Amino acid sequence: PVATAAAPTSGGDPVAGKALFNANCAACHNLDKKMTGPALRGVSAKYDKEWLYKWINNSSALIKSGDAKAIKIFEEYNKSVMTAFPQLSTADIDNIIAYTDEPKAEPTATATLPG
Repeated sequence: PVATAAAPTSGGDPVAGKALFNANCAACHNLDKKMTGPALRGVSAKYDKEWLYKWINNSSALIKSGDAKAIKIFEEYNKSVMTAFPQLSTADIDNIIAYTDEPKAEPTATATLPG
């Protein structure tokens, strides 16, 4: 048998995705709160992956195409134009999505118990 590392079932690497997120997305996005753009945790549950590729690569073109979801987001965020990222491959975007799909870390047990 050939021993190969099992790839995550999502098809993306969350560790690589975190580095890409921090380099490309974090200026305008947070995982859990709205900033210039929407909070991105769990974004893959809201949008089709092919749509996300188009949006991330060139959101302005998607808006101009008349895409209803793209127009809704654009208008919801005060017509802030998202930077186009044509240099990000679908594999890069899969990695970013894998990172945004990670569950929120629960705070460590620092809560004081009643009593």
